[in-house]
Amino acid sequence: MKSNMAVTLDAMGRKDEAMRLRAETAEELSRQLGEDHPMSRIARDERRFERELEPMAV
Repeated sequence: MKSNMAVTLDAMGRKDEAMRLRAETAEELSRQLGEDHPMSRIARDERRFERELEPMAV
């Protein structure tokens, strides 16, 4: 997810690139899901999405 990449870039000191990517991602999520959607808020709050895309093997 691009929002997670922004968090990583920020941690690496690439602040300008992270800020641009975060703004782009937050705007896109807000447009598609609404400003109050949890995913939109996570992107704006500079937090990492913690979602498993595939179920774990049992």
